[in-house]
Amino acid sequence: MGRTFSRVIVQDIEDILGSPAGADLATDIASVQTDTTAILADTTNLKTVIQEYTTGSGNWTVPADVYICDVLIVGGGGGAGGVTTTTNHVSGGGGGGEIVAIKDYKVVPTATLAYAVGAGGTGGAAGDNNGNDGVLSSFNGIIAYPGKLGSKGTIQNGGNGGQTAVTGGTGGVNANGARGTSFGGASCFVRIGGGGGASGLAGTRIGGDSLAPGGSFQGGGGGGGGSYGAGAIGVLNGTGNNAAANSGGGGGGVLVSDSTAYAGGNGGSGYIRISWRL
Repeated sequence: MGRTFSRVIVQDIEDILGSPAGADLATDIASVQTDTTAILADTTNLKTVIQEYTTGSGNWTVPADVYICDVLIVGGGGGAGGVTTTTNHVSGGGGGGEIVAIKDYKVVPTATLAYAVGAGGTGGAAGDNNGNDGVLSSFNGIIAYPGKLGSKGTIQNGGNGGQTAVTGGTGGVNANGARGTSFGGASCFVRIGGGGGASGLAGTRIGGDSLAPGGSFQGGGGGGGGSYGAGAIGVLNGTGNNAAANSGGGGGGVLVSDSTAYAGGNGGSGYIRISWRL
């Protein structure tokens, strides 16, 4: 998996994310040898500036005298499937978007770097309709992949989490969604896969975890996969729950028992955060 980070890297990644890393991720990274020297000198007297992008695309102009920054990129979550009027049909939750966290990314002062925040995938329309994939997010050509769609009620497969060759939980096939995996690359570059969406059958309806948990089981359809934020909860007899904006979480699926067709929940949109020290 390429986990070659020390405990100091765990703290660095938490600084990028703006919240504690998941317990499993932190344990995995901290379990390796801790002989890596500290990345940063004492920054007690420095001011941290944060630029957030929550929608759309454009360019970030690197401030004068800034040569390194920290970057967080979250892909959009997948939408859940819709259901027909057929009793006991249940749709899959959408997969969570991938997370990319980079410490000390080298930049050139006054350069313009392109960014794009991916939208969440829309849920499948009421009836026999799959959800839609989320949209990738990117910063200066670095991509956080989106969560995949949850299937319509007649198929009942959850969507895959945002995937590269090494990250992203698989969607549940009549089962819970799988947890997203993590991969540590060079220069403090970490990818964390989104959780897979759940299929919603036989009481196994919990979306896979990532940094945040997947959607839980509450007697309804498949839960969405987790990402930077939580996946949406599956519902019984109602329109699927939407994942929160900028969470990257997967939309929630639906279980029908009242002979009414319902739409699946939308995936959460992506997110980009850039921070630097003055």
